[in-house]
Amino acid sequence: RYTRELLEATKEFTICVPKDSMKKELAFAGSKSGRDLNKAKELGLTFEASEKVSVPRLAGMEAVYECKVVYETLMSGKDLDPQIMERAYPEGDYHILYFGEIVACHQF
Repeated sequence: RYTRELLEATKEFTICVPKDSMKKELAFAGSKSGRDLNKAKELGLTFEASEKVSVPRLAGMEAVYECKVVYETLMSGKDLDPQIMERAYPEGDYHILYFGEIVACHQF
């Protein structure tokens, strides 16, 4: 949910496809919030400037997609599996779904 604040501020994002050798880093990053600590610093990752969007991209990735938000909508719980609803959204605080246009694509 920390990512939402960043998306709302810029309406731009990058999707970074990690290398196969980064399983340890992915496990760590997926279990921590960027609100609580600097995950890139903890993992020794660095950022570099993107070409078409204002937000940086992670260096050393397999591929990177630079994107601009073109549509967003609040998730609805009406069709969500009840077990997921109970576990992930007990207070009805649904995620916002963002749809992006890819404006640049890089394969390294």
